[in-house]
Amino acid sequence: MSLYLSYSVNLKGKKPSKTLWSNTETPVLAILSNNQVSFYQDEGVYIEEYKLNNDKISDFCWHPFNLITAYGCEDGRVGSNDNKVNEEKIFSHETPINIITFNNVGNRIVSSDLKNNIVVWNFDGGLFKLCIYQQKFQIELIIFGNFNINKYSE
Repeated sequence: MSLYLSYSVNLKGKKPSKTLWSNTETPVLAILSNNQVSFYQDEGVYIEEYKLNNDKISDFCWHPFNLITAYGCEDGRVGSNDNKVNEEKIFSHETPINIITFNNVGNRIVSSDLKNNIVVWNFDGGLFKLCIYQQKFQIELIIFGNFNINKYSE
């Protein structure tokens, strides 16, 4: 995989498996490589303070409008760099997480694992498990519809 930017990003020989730009006023590039996520300014400068506290990350996603990431790990743990989340107690998967994503509003996270379990999390003031689903097929993509919530409020 090749990654081309206006500026050079030094990955120190690591092979990137996923790259995502934040959807915020300050653009930040997150790169997953060798089960770690690194963060860079749009000029390619490494950002030390956005470090995630885990070295076995299998997938990650950006919050829709904040500089917050959620991530899933090879050991089944779900975490976030949001300071309201206590990472040490958040296990609901027995196998590596293959997909994690925020909904469009940023108050829910959905994660799936290699045993086809889907977990829905509440992300208001922390990270709390809401429900678990078991599927018969491998989950490859999770997409939230972009509904106009005001249309359905009455």
